[in-house]
Amino acid sequence: RGGQPGFSRPVLVALSASASAATYGGGVRQLDQADAELWSVDHSPLGNRFAVGGDDRVIRVYTNRGDFQFGLPPVAVRVRNVRFSPDGLLLGVTMLQTTPQDDSGAVDDRAVLLFDLAARQEKCRLGGHIREVTGLSFSLDGRLVASASEDGSIRLWNVSDCAANGS
Repeated sequence: RGGQPGFSRPVLVALSASASAATYGGGVRQLDQADAELWSVDHSPLGNRFAVGGDDRVIRVYTNRGDFQFGLPPVAVRVRNVRFSPDGLLLGVTMLQTTPQDDSGAVDDRAVLLFDLAARQEKCRLGGHIREVTGLSFSLDGRLVASASEDGSIRLWNVSDCAANGS
């Protein structure tokens, strides 16, 4: 993220096979060792922090210096994806089921969770896919969330509806 205000060097975050997060930018620094594999990392568009999630169901947020900032409440199953909203205020999360799926639609891997980072809690859950959600993305203006699923569907969600009804 070189060239942005407040940054003198580029910062790169990587996930390693040993399940640790590391920052590169003037040297290598290993951050805390997770007890499980890490699956996803994303930088805030504001450039001041990044989020990491994986098998241990915990979502951790760090500063770009690699200092642990806070953890979000654990989710029910493994974290598959973490994505910041364009304003950096929300974090979208998808999950990876650990057991074979049934057709009840009750498992968490069929939903997108939106976390309010200021409140450090879940804001709402966007459900409706028949199978596991494999990806998510915020629109550039942050008003929509798109999610893709193993069931072949793509869903668009209005973030303001989430705030209005909590689901």
